[in-house]
Amino acid sequence: MEHFKRLQTLKNRGKESCFLWGPRQTGKTTLLLELFPKSLRYNLLLASEARRLLTNPSLMRQELLAPPLERLWSNELIG
Repeated sequence: MEHFKRLQTLKNRGKESCFLWGPRQTGKTTLLLELFPKSLRYNLLLASEARRLLTNPSLMRQELLAPPLERLWSNELIG
């Protein structure tokens, strides 16, 4: 699969939090995977992942406190 070079570089990455908004299937997840390949990622589109964290929310805290943590991101939010 061919990937396009992204114009967005997130210049302040690592210095602050941000939201990456956009329509579905436009490459937001691909961009984050390219910029932060070693980051902790929660894919809340996977029912098993969402259920695991909803059933026991303290698991996220435990995983966040376990070193090393370079970055954290999620591709969806649960409301």
